[in-house]
Amino acid sequence: MTSIAQHIRIRLANDRVIAPTTEERRLVARLVLAQGQMENLLCFGLADCHLHLEAVCEIQAGLQLARRIELSLFRRLGLNVRFAPAYVEPIRDIRHLANTFDYILGQSRHHGLNWDPLHEATNLPDLIGMRLIGRYTIANVRRYLPRVSRKQLLGHLGIPDLQPSEGPLERIVEAVLAATALSGLQGKSRELAEARRALVAVVGRRMTAARLAPLVGVSPQMITRLRHGPVNQELVQAIQLQLGLLSVLGDQYDDHTPYLGTDPTNNGIIQIAARIP
Repeated sequence: MTSIAQHIRIRLANDRVIAPTTEERRLVARLVLAQGQMENLLCFGLADCHLHLEAVCEIQAGLQLARRIELSLFRRLGLNVRFAPAYVEPIRDIRHLANTFDYILGQSRHHGLNWDPLHEATNLPDLIGMRLIGRYTIANVRRYLPRVSRKQLLGHLGIPDLQPSEGPLERIVEAVLAATALSGLQGKSRELAEARRALVAVVGRRMTAARLAPLVGVSPQMITRLRHGPVNQELVQAIQLQLGLLSVLGDQYDDHTPYLGTDPTNNGIIQIAARIP
């Protein structure tokens, strides 16, 4: 029987943690989503030491996708350990496809991890509308797994419903970074400018320009200009959904459970207790 898709697993040769920080996990999301588009990526999920993907492609294309992702991660994360040979499992029927989809999105729960409460190291935020960079996966899931429901996706977040919210306002920067997979708001790119405009639009007049300026990393005069510029409403909605999730999670988001993390003095080999930001 020929395969209809591929389940791909990527890990480092010494099984070290691939992306120990929030910023690194956002970068992983960017790289995987950029590379996966041409291979009909359905989903991906990063556990601590391995990365799972599901893509509707032939096995050779799956191997090539794995290789492109490995090269991108090696360069951009500054890894000093090579990747082990990628494992590619052919998926031969729709039931297997659906089960693998749920398995990959549930990696954190499956491995007992509590380091990624916003599920940024998956494309779950893209599928729910909380992030835009991987929204192409929505069309892929609708095409190949039409029975997947919003309720099913929210189940991976552990919540029955998710609504846009205007707060908590003190989490606005974190919400913007999660919605954009950016590491910060300083810079001159078009994407950064769009993120800053969306942040200002969500905050509205609830903060003065003087108070908001240091959060955004610009002058109060620039805040005034941003308030009158064009805004990406889809990004505004994504930020508000991130705020909605942060509101539901409440204190859970502050509970960064200690885990066996990365020791920068030992080439990243897992051996010391750490707290994940």
